[in-house]
Amino acid sequence: MLHICLVHKQIIPNLIPIMMRWPHHVLLICTQKTYRTGLSKRFAEILLQLGVPSTTFSSAPDSAFPQMFSYANKTHQRIIKEYPDTGIVLNISGGGKLMAITFLEAWRDKAHLIQYTNMDSNHLEYLPASTELIIKPVKLDPVMNISLFLAAHGVTYISAASDSTAWQKTCIQRKKLTQDLATHAAEISGMLRVINALSCRARDDIHKTLEHAQQRFSMHPNAAIQTWLQRFEQQGLLIWDRQQTIKFTSYENAQYLGGFWLEEYIYSTILTLNPDDISCGVIINWQAAPNIHNELDILVVHNNHLLVIECKTLFLGTAKDNEIIYKLDSISDELNGLLGSTLLVSAQQPSSIIRQRASTQRIKVAGPEDLKYIDFLIAKWMENQSFADPVPD
Repeated sequence: MLHICLVHKQIIPNLIPIMMRWPHHVLLICTQKTYRTGLSKRFAEILLQLGVPSTTFSSAPDSAFPQMFSYANKTHQRIIKEYPDTGIVLNISGGGKLMAITFLEAWRDKAHLIQYTNMDSNHLEYLPASTELIIKPVKLDPVMNISLFLAAHGVTYISAASDSTAWQKTCIQRKKLTQDLATHAAEISGMLRVINALSCRARDDIHKTLEHAQQRFSMHPNAAIQTWLQRFEQQGLLIWDRQQTIKFTSYENAQYLGGFWLEEYIYSTILTLNPDDISCGVIINWQAAPNIHNELDILVVHNNHLLVIECKTLFLGTAKDNEIIYKLDSISDELNGLLGSTLLVSAQQPSSIIRQRASTQRIKVAGPEDLKYIDFLIAKWMENQSFADPVPD
């Protein structure tokens, strides 16, 4: 079986059917303009990693239906000469509109199958030669994982904190404390801000060391905070002198109390929903700039779609609020394209600026009052690959 893929902007709609029914060879067709972007090369490299050989035809015309139609016919003649007695499957999902329409018309009676990957409905559609040959759509197999999804967008998955067995064990050991922090986040927002600030003072995040383990409250903690301090101490996160001084026991424990508890909560909650793939504390780099690394809080892949989750326990004012949304929007746009969603989870009440900016960038925001119901929110996304309410028929 020979798969013909039209390459323009998106790799994933072409890649999914290949992984559902492995072909002997894949032919990538693109224009010179697309070829120069490196997209077809990236696609070929992914196929090679998957063990599928490919060939690239990169001389498709950029415009004009007559020239494109002629090119499509000449390409078919070349294919049947080079690959005789081979079944041909044409996928028109990844091409530009003109290329897709032209190849559909030119190859309607030549290809054994013409298919279109409908990512919105999560189905593979078959386009017949006539109305008498209509084939029912087939549900897409969930073949994508995080690493493959990122690679399709020119991003390399380097590592994740959740890849570590020790990290997983620690996460489980303090799961009850993590859940309680999330459940009561709206009530204890003041304490969370103070603990966050003390944690920031204690840590050197550049060198990932605990520089000033001993920290002091500005006033004696009230009874409610004392109760939490005792729980933190029981968990081995800090030592409290029963007055105004605490001492963080490690850099990682200071990180946890400084906000990483929220990432662990979201991660462990989503894990119970059985997503296709999930990672926490993900280090990536861009293939175009391999020396620049980014860290992403949580990535989830389900039904071939990506969810990027950013967790925040402290907002620092208007400028920082704008920076958070800008950064999240930029990274999400690069990673998601048209096939993903973005969620900002905050343990503090999000400012009006955050909510306004997020709504214009299609970023879903969940505040402290939403944390106890976050599983319902994620389950909705996993079912629909969207946070939007379904439009009634």
